[in-house]
Amino acid sequence: MTEHLDSPATPSAESTEPIVPAMSRRRLLLTSGATGIAGAAIGAAAGVLSARAAAEPETTPEVVSFTGTHQAGVASPVTPQEHVLVLVADVDVASAKDSLAALGARILRLTTPFEQADGETKGVLPDGPGNLTVFVGVGSRVLAAAQPDLAAVVEMPLYIGDDELTPDALGGDLLISIQADNAAALESVAEALAAEVEGFRLRWRQLGYSGPNDQGITRNPFGYHDGIIVARTPEEQNDDVWIADGPLAGGTICVIRRFALDVTRFRAEPQARQDAIIGRERATGVPLSGGAMRDDADITLRTPDGAFVIGSDSHIRAAHPSFTGSGLMLRRSYAYSQTGLGVAPERGLLFTCFQNEVRTFVRTQQRMDDIDALMGFSTPTATCAFAILPGFDADHPLGSTLV
Repeated sequence: MTEHLDSPATPSAESTEPIVPAMSRRRLLLTSGATGIAGAAIGAAAGVLSARAAAEPETTPEVVSFTGTHQAGVASPVTPQEHVLVLVADVDVASAKDSLAALGARILRLTTPFEQADGETKGVLPDGPGNLTVFVGVGSRVLAAAQPDLAAVVEMPLYIGDDELTPDALGGDLLISIQADNAAALESVAEALAAEVEGFRLRWRQLGYSGPNDQGITRNPFGYHDGIIVARTPEEQNDDVWIADGPLAGGTICVIRRFALDVTRFRAEPQARQDAIIGRERATGVPLSGGAMRDDADITLRTPDGAFVIGSDSHIRAAHPSFTGSGLMLRRSYAYSQTGLGVAPERGLLFTCFQNEVRTFVRTQQRMDDIDALMGFSTPTATCAFAILPGFDADHPLGSTLV
């Protein structure tokens, strides 16, 4: 949800003017005790998939390369896949090094082109990997066990609403995020990967989906364009997303916040008020200050009577980095929808962002808690931060840089 524009500055939290400048035990673990997983989420994802299949010619997605400086799935492919399954778990920390190596090796096998895959991999992915990606992150306990001073890179305060979350909805040892256009692949891949991790205990999981997507720009459940201003170019990502040195060089910091959204109440607002809350026109995505959708919003522009054109409680203004001194984030968020018998439907956002230091997100979220009217329609249901490990290959196992 965060609107993030590029503007170096000194932080200012209070000002309104910008600063210029037979189910197996493993499968049972994967499917039980999990907040936010329901058949409706699968149905919604499948509905999006089938609608697209009817409208578009069938193609085979290109296999995404997994080897390199960075893990696949963070910035590649450029246009994110249509479906995601996020797993947040605890692990046996003493065995984490071996578990990460085994997890990375299994990921490499699963993303092998179908004609080169072994029989076990073909059993998990009988249609091949397609554009499957998986990225893996570790939490503070795993980082501290490797190098005590590393734990600080993912430390965050509690935000408004976090004090009401269950312990399992805060933090975690391990993040596995699985992305694919083929929604049917997600569950089998998740089960195969979890089996590689010693002491795997699921905290929560979430299926998500996106609508039509243009290089990360898609509509959120409120109906507004999201992911417009992000760290998109290699230069911006080197500056603000990728960690430059140390044992996490080539990695990044991922923050995930799951929000239940009161879409019904938001849409009951007059259209003009909805636009004012976001700071954009819903139909076009254009900032209320004018221009084109991808243009920077002019948050200094005033009406003839002196009021800000983009209001003081708008989402754009609240998240603007000229107030926080932050760099750009890379955001790859997904919507979700779920329900059950006798339970009201829940619509929400699996907000996911990447940055090379966690304070980029912390400063932004704290300011949003202070003034962003959109937060009044958003209830956090899970919050966590993970260090996404550097890229890996057969000769350099996942997690080997932590030793």
